[in-house]
Amino acid sequence: MWTNTGWNNEVLPTTGPLYYTSRGEDCPPRLDATFGKYIGNNEEYAYLFANGEWVCYNNRRWDDKFLQQVEIPVAVAV
Repeated sequence: MWTNTGWNNEVLPTTGPLYYTSRGEDCPPRLDATFGKYIGNNEEYAYLFANGEWVCYNNRRWDDKFLQQVEIPVAVAV
């Protein structure tokens, strides 16, 4: 999510992604052996770098577009 609001509703100096690490969570990188294991970790979206570009899969099991590739929104400068 692109925002200029922090985890405590403070205004940030720039607009950008809001990372869990910025609120103190330990989020080390993870390497899964297969696509199935990666998808099975129950995040809402799965981002993969394939063939030189980022792709995103909807991993929300309650959604009609479950496991379909979806467009990654691009931030727009205001």
